[in-house]
Amino acid sequence: MNDPEHTLDTLIEDNADSGTFRVHVKAFTDPAIFEKEKQRVFRKTWFYAAHESELPTPESFVSRKVAGQSLIISRDANGELHALINACRHRGALVCREDAGSSKLFTCPYHGWSFDTRGALVGIPGKDAYEGTGFDRKAFGLVRMPRIERYRGFIFVHSSADAEPLSDFLAEARTFLDLIADQAPEGLEVLPGSHRYAIRANWKLVSENGIDSYHFRTLHRRYLGFMRSKGAQSLSSDDAFPPKGCALGNGHGADEHQNLAAMGRFAGCWGPLFPAFLKPDIETNHARLERLHGARRAYRISHVNRSLRLFPNLYILDHCNTTIRCFFPTAVDEVEVTEWVLGAKGESETLRRERLRTHSGLPGPASFVSPDDIDTLESCQRGLVPQLEWLDYSRGMKRAEPLHTDELQLRSFYRHWHSLMTNDRVSYPQNAR
Repeated sequence: MNDPEHTLDTLIEDNADSGTFRVHVKAFTDPAIFEKEKQRVFRKTWFYAAHESELPTPESFVSRKVAGQSLIISRDANGELHALINACRHRGALVCREDAGSSKLFTCPYHGWSFDTRGALVGIPGKDAYEGTGFDRKAFGLVRMPRIERYRGFIFVHSSADAEPLSDFLAEARTFLDLIADQAPEGLEVLPGSHRYAIRANWKLVSENGIDSYHFRTLHRRYLGFMRSKGAQSLSSDDAFPPKGCALGNGHGADEHQNLAAMGRFAGCWGPLFPAFLKPDIETNHARLERLHGARRAYRISHVNRSLRLFPNLYILDHCNTTIRCFFPTAVDEVEVTEWVLGAKGESETLRRERLRTHSGLPGPASFVSPDDIDTLESCQRGLVPQLEWLDYSRGMKRAEPLHTDELQLRSFYRHWHSLMTNDRVSYPQNAR
């Protein structure tokens, strides 16, 4: 059958009785399916846009691509947040070409039209030429994204005014965002600079990678060897925090474990990954967390690693360091990725320098880990020939309590994706394993 909608309906085989879950290769290689994704996934969900710390004062802004659109996220003179499409209403030219800054106006370089930080058109060279015409200046402000909301400092936008509240969309992922945000009593902030790169692979393969713990011991042997050279042993988990993979609703997922956490976490766990002179600062961090949250929660915040994926394209990697990784496809087989490092407001310059140094080793551009992932993801994409037909995601499907090395968190992503792609003709129970 050549019916495109029937093709979409049959992209996933999910059989709870037999414990099998498969995704068809076409989902990763067919340009027609990618075109459908643009309409049915990327225009129907909340997207991460910025962190509040990047907009510290009234009239500050950042400009970046969000869900394929060039946006300006700005604060007006009163500090209110706005999400504006970065395109002049006259001819469509970008009105902001800087990544970040502070400005009262955004001025188009083509004809000089200027807009304030709320998006209103406030300046037109030679405006007298419009006298007597039907031109309405109020109708030609920058286009606003209909919705902009925030949670624990993370700013999200949506292209529909009728979208569900952000808190509902985040669902159980809020628990993990709280754990991440609570590591910094004065708040987290994005550190200067970013890491940008491209991966020649389908965006869904990239989306899997950050919470696919199954691959770590095999693919990242070099990193594990390095960690052993620093003193890492085979670490057992505290019984109170067993390793687990989590489906968090709406396609979100996470894994949580203590593997290698004892090597060091800036949140409050000193270990041999860090130089000795950091020990007093990191132990002070942990003591403060205990005062604020109690011993059990402080331990989970500071001594347990986690990777959180928010559907469809945001990762927060909370390991020795905390990294935001945002990605968006430019083609069926290519993804643009940007990473930022998060740090705790008020921390010492010594800690701050070590955060950035550590990021360069995991997961930064000169790291042990990211180059392995990128090379392998691109290899996967090259290998997705039609003869393969199906990719398997059944690992742990019959396990009562999924481990972090199982694939529940991957299946939850694909179930939500499939529901969106089929306009809910195919739906799945929230508690599906």
